[in-house]
Amino acid sequence: MGEQHLNQIRYNIKQYKYQRSNLMQNHYKNQNIYIQVVKLNSITKAADSLSMSKSSVSRVLSQIENEWGSQLLIRSTRKISVTDAGKAVYLHFVKTIEDEKQTKKIIESSINTVSGTIRLTSPETFACHVLSPIITAFLDKYPEIKIELVISSDYEHLIEQGFDLAFRVGELGDSTLKARRLCKTKLGLFASIDYLKNKKKACKLEELNCLIYSGMPLHNQWLRALGEKDYSSVTGNVMSNSESFLIEMAKKGQGVLLFPERLLQKQLINGELEQVMKDYSSPISINAIYPYRTQQLSNKLRLFLDFVVEKIK
Repeated sequence: MGEQHLNQIRYNIKQYKYQRSNLMQNHYKNQNIYIQVVKLNSITKAADSLSMSKSSVSRVLSQIENEWGSQLLIRSTRKISVTDAGKAVYLHFVKTIEDEKQTKKIIESSINTVSGTIRLTSPETFACHVLSPIITAFLDKYPEIKIELVISSDYEHLIEQGFDLAFRVGELGDSTLKARRLCKTKLGLFASIDYLKNKKKACKLEELNCLIYSGMPLHNQWLRALGEKDYSSVTGNVMSNSESFLIEMAKKGQGVLLFPERLLQKQLINGELEQVMKDYSSPISINAIYPYRTQQLSNKLRLFLDFVVEKIK
């Protein structure tokens, strides 16, 4: 399919949405005109109150009667009489407009409220060491908000599972989701000094006992070297979907861990772990991912996202 054809499809969709929006606006406008005529019992008074001409109001009334296939109003020189069908249509229009107003109020309240539940998902280590103090400070500031956090690194089905916001390490592959970068870090190899004592400094990645995180696809394929796209299949005697468990195993000298450097700051500062084979590192970002356009975010979610971004800087 050519680019010109795709552009035409996009244009047609945009036009359809525009025409549909105008049609709905005209529909509610005509209903309001009919309501005013019935309430004021006069086309002239209704036209004056709506700043319209009498002929325009009469044209709308005729259009509505044609749509319903029944005479709704009996016009005379002095007043208007409403038929039984006209009364039923009047009550229907009043209810429709009132329902529309109530729906708008609910939507506006949902967008502007600073109460309710925010459903989050995050990898374990990021949640424990980065998010937990941020969420604590946020809840102190906004006590009417509740946080529900699910520990996961899965990119799939974020929308279907009802998450408002997902924190993920790495690039976003699904273009239907939106991402906001929180910070940059490096993905590197880390091990304890005890483990390194028994290994040559120039050994190959394939020769190391790798502590494998099973919570991601292709969990046993690691980057070969900085700047290369080829992956190297690795092996190890420990595999787990718990990041904390793998970090503990690395600290105890059981193997090499592939992990974002920023999330190991405590272990690196304490000397429990150190980076090895620095050629096997690559830049990576930690992102906040959400299924909405920014202007559609609820107020509570926008407040939380901005709060997280500010604290992580």
